[in-house]
Amino acid sequence: VFPAAAVLLLLYPIVLLIGMCIEGWASPNLREQSEGSPRADAKDASPAANKKRARPSGVSTGAFVLNTLYQACRRGAIGVTLLVRFVVFALALAPWFLAIGIRYARDPNIRRGVRVGPKPRNYVDIYIPSGAGEEGAPPVPVVVAVMGGAWVIGHRAWSAALAARLKEAGVMVVAVDYRNWPCAQVDDMLDDVGSAMDWVFANIADLGGDPASVAMVGQSAGAHLSASFLLRRCAREVQEQVAQGKDAWSVRSMKGFIGVSGVYDLSALNSEMDKRGLYPFLPHMCADGDLKRYSPTWLLTDAAPQMAALMP
Repeated sequence: VFPAAAVLLLLYPIVLLIGMCIEGWASPNLREQSEGSPRADAKDASPAANKKRARPSGVSTGAFVLNTLYQACRRGAIGVTLLVRFVVFALALAPWFLAIGIRYARDPNIRRGVRVGPKPRNYVDIYIPSGAGEEGAPPVPVVVAVMGGAWVIGHRAWSAALAARLKEAGVMVVAVDYRNWPCAQVDDMLDDVGSAMDWVFANIADLGGDPASVAMVGQSAGAHLSASFLLRRCAREVQEQVAQGKDAWSVRSMKGFIGVSGVYDLSALNSEMDKRGLYPFLPHMCADGDLKRYSPTWLLTDAAPQMAALMP
């Protein structure tokens, strides 16, 4: 852990600087500023448009590079500070995390790493209550848990503490794994969540779970992914694009959805990150950088009434 943290501390400002320089120089607006190009004004000759688009002219390449260096160093310093705080926080809670990890590794009622799809992170952990699946035992309710990690460090193991408590209460928990950015974009993460949900409805009865009593819990980035997936599923059901068959399931058949400390408006979060000096990476993990198309708040705002009515 410590060598990895040290490497991150050393490399983060350098990687951030390089990335910002490349991204900034690739931006048409910044190139036009540094090169003094009149192309933007030529697109719209109206005085109102020109006034709205007014920008300093004659910005030199050197000034642009110095400004980029300043912004990268500022954001790098903030990022390193937050990383140090995160490491200190993790170390302070390490004894409790270690206890949870030992219980997770030794519990015979946890089926770890069950494959639910063909992609690299298509795995789930299944927490099975005592007696579930035994002959004559009634089916138990099921919770599908999708934990967070800023879309970057999410993992199914983060569900261990919640799942252990629910398992003690007689609830079966399916902890979902999904690919992270930058190895995947939001569409890939949503596909992974969808693969897990399809698997649950097709197979959970064989383990003693009740497919007629399934709820979904998402936390932080996991709440964003869960809500986005369910809303998209509702849209597909309204448009009758969901495959039919014995394994088909409907959002309307779910018992509920709970989003904990969720992110539901990516555009607002991206602006807040920029204000606080954090690198606003969210557009990079969304196709075409369209944050509203991947925000549950905007999806629900634009939803047809019959689509919103399907949500649990």
